[in-house]
Amino acid sequence: MIYSDERAIPSLTYLVVIGFLVLNAQMWEEAGWAIAFAYASARMLTRRSELGLPYPVIRLLIAPMLIFTVGLPGFYRNDLNEFLKDCWYFTSPMVYIVFGYLVAERIGTMKRLISLFTIGGLAVSLQMLFRVYSNSASLLAANSAENYRHFTGVGAGQAMIPIVLIIFARKTGLDIGWLDRSKALRYTVFVVGTLAIILALSRTLMAVLLVGVLITVPLKKLGRWGVVGAIAVGLAMLAPQLWRLSTPAATQSFFEKSMNTGHEVELQSYDTMAEINDNWRGFEGYKAFEAYNDFSWPEKIIGGGFGTLVNIGFSMNLGGPEEMQELPVLHNGYLYLLVKTGVLGIVIFFAYLVYLTRLGVPQTRYGTAEVKMSGYVLIWSVITFLMTQGVITGIYNKGVLAPNLTLLGAAAALAYRRQVEEEAVFQARQPQILYPRFPGEALP
Repeated sequence: MIYSDERAIPSLTYLVVIGFLVLNAQMWEEAGWAIAFAYASARMLTRRSELGLPYPVIRLLIAPMLIFTVGLPGFYRNDLNEFLKDCWYFTSPMVYIVFGYLVAERIGTMKRLISLFTIGGLAVSLQMLFRVYSNSASLLAANSAENYRHFTGVGAGQAMIPIVLIIFARKTGLDIGWLDRSKALRYTVFVVGTLAIILALSRTLMAVLLVGVLITVPLKKLGRWGVVGAIAVGLAMLAPQLWRLSTPAATQSFFEKSMNTGHEVELQSYDTMAEINDNWRGFEGYKAFEAYNDFSWPEKIIGGGFGTLVNIGFSMNLGGPEEMQELPVLHNGYLYLLVKTGVLGIVIFFAYLVYLTRLGVPQTRYGTAEVKMSGYVLIWSVITFLMTQGVITGIYNKGVLAPNLTLLGAAAALAYRRQVEEEAVFQARQPQILYPRFPGEALP
């Protein structure tokens, strides 16, 4: 029997999830990871239905585990400390997925899960607005988007999750309790969360939020939405020119970076330090691709392994206590995978996204509202992973996508639960057919 250990409201699980979200938003990734790992370990040892990991979550872990296995040969050729760091980065997505699955198994409903993420997201949004208000003078004086984010922080990613979840719930007709009954509360979550994301000056967060909203738009309505989108893009392109004389330097810098996004990630060596600083992701990626080209043919297939470093050719201060010439982590997650796990790791990663897509798309069309909701979460997760893998190492970032990975595991658990319940109801409604106990014996 499944979920037989859920008899009361799991208040301890609620506190664990809120604590996890708060720590992650404060960029205390190690503490958030420790909470997720400890909770998942304890739950696996105390589940009454079956000990260890259930089969549905094992299926979600096959591809990440294969990628992790490909990188293990780095133990024999690279520095042990760097090897262990990469092991942590590559196992973290699995920890968060398991954590999310077991949390949802304990909580039992999507409604409760959305409530928890809404509380966490609203708290993060309000904190972001407070930081902006309390540092307003410094923010107005900031001369770049990077200096601006030094004051605001980068933990606003959780602000978009409740917005997207509420939109998905409204689309699927899922009952979300107090959020359904109070329009003012929903609008507060939308407005405060959107403001927090805009004030964070993060192109990635804005794009991921927009994707989450547009996922629910039916294909037949894309024509009308396409016009609206074209107008929005046009205004966005004109905004830097119109506001250049009236906006702070940090906002100008953000608009210029947005307009320069394509060039910024272009893989080339660049000629001057100014160009390198302005296009760091592209320069960093170029050096990573150079390192990959120097690999032997076996290494090009399976990578240099965990602990492989990328030499940029000179020492540079990247925000740490010491200058660095060899980089252990890259902004471009695809090249990070390529250097550590080769072409094989990239292929497995894309196969994983295809698997999640094939799992999610049918769920958006059939089943209960909760199953459809889970399908939308899976599809949004795939697009989020695709987009962020190119700018912040995606799922292998220390903690930025930890809430998204947790939500992925939770959505899979709740969809599986509803499917099992539907099958049980279907079987119970089937007529009982009695067969003869012995050959030739008549039915009673």
